[in-house]
Amino acid sequence: KRSEECALLCRLSSRNVRNLLETLFNDGDSSITLDCFLECLTDVGDPVTERSLMKFEARVKAIQSREQKDLIELKEQLVGLQTKQQAWHERQEDLLRGFTQQLLTHAPHLQTLQLKAAVAPSG
Repeated sequence: KRSEECALLCRLSSRNVRNLLETLFNDGDSSITLDCFLECLTDVGDPVTERSLMKFEARVKAIQSREQKDLIELKEQLVGLQTKQQAWHERQEDLLRGFTQQLLTHAPHLQTLQLKAAVAPSG
């Protein structure tokens, strides 16, 4: 019933109003508020003007700009995580090398086992 009332006010079919609402609000993450949508919907039957096209282009550019900034920030965060991961990996290798050296120093009989393992044929 509400879509029919809205359709009558906007000079659209109720099916078109329902489809438009589903498209805009189906994903639950619309940047368009319902109030803004309803305010603009009353003008939907008006002819397109140069001014309305310019406003639309400005909105699209603003969205693109925000997305670009978000993408740059995301890339920077990814590079930061990669750097931290590499540093952590190198630290773990250093600790393992140190532990192995200490083990071989305090248990010299393991050194012969290490040499045998290195020489033994694989397979």
